[in-house]
Amino acid sequence: MSELKPSDLDMEQQAKFDKELAWCIRKLYSKLEHEKKDNDKKINEIIKSINTLKNPSELLIKKRQVMFKMLGDYRAKMKAEESKKPLAKDEMKVKFLNDEGQELKNSKYIKKSHHKTDEPHKNVETNLKNLNLNDKKPEENYFKMESDKTTDFKFNFEVE
Repeated sequence: MSELKPSDLDMEQQAKFDKELAWCIRKLYSKLEHEKKDNDKKINEIIKSINTLKNPSELLIKKRQVMFKMLGDYRAKMKAEESKKPLAKDEMKVKFLNDEGQELKNSKYIKKSHHKTDEPHKNVETNLKNLNLNDKKPEENYFKMESDKTTDFKFNFEVE
């Protein structure tokens, strides 16, 4: 049997494998979050498995082995999880109802606007009057550089 990589599959198989792979990686991350901190061996095993599954150059059979080893019959678990969901997100429908409970056919969203003054330049003038620029003077030494440094900059290696 030749060594298959995930990119060697046809489009349908690739999509199915990607879905299984994403599900397994998500479950492993969930396992990692719930694993106790003092169980380093188990944590390292989960991290190693995640890295193997995320590696694009890893062989397909190796990824499937890791998925089965860490999660058991992951395909059956995926099906069970999907059957528990009431509706998929793309199958959900949203209905907008009016006060009487009837469905609205044409709904409109009206954005609340900000109060605008008749003369916007007056606000700027008022703000400039309230602003006092002469309150504080900058310190005299603020823009001076230290000229009395005792050490010069040196690299920490020798050139031959």
